Amino acid sequence: MTNDRSIPASQFKARCMTLLGEVASTGEQLVINKRCRPIACLWVHVPSPVLAELVGERARKTVSMPIS
Repeated sequence: MTNDRSIPASQFKARCMTLLGEVASTGEQLVINKRCRPIACLWVHVPSPVLAELVGERARKTVSMPIS
């Protein structure tokens, strides 16, 4: 069993930006509950190396447009 923090949806709505910062800095997962049932999880984004490589390739490609 994990030790995830949990918070009611109403409190998450009121403190959203603060909680986003906390999750980003601590890396701790946050479970959002509605009527005592988990409805969403918030955790730190970990970029995929494969996705980063694909995005990097697209960014390096240039499109040339003919000048009229």
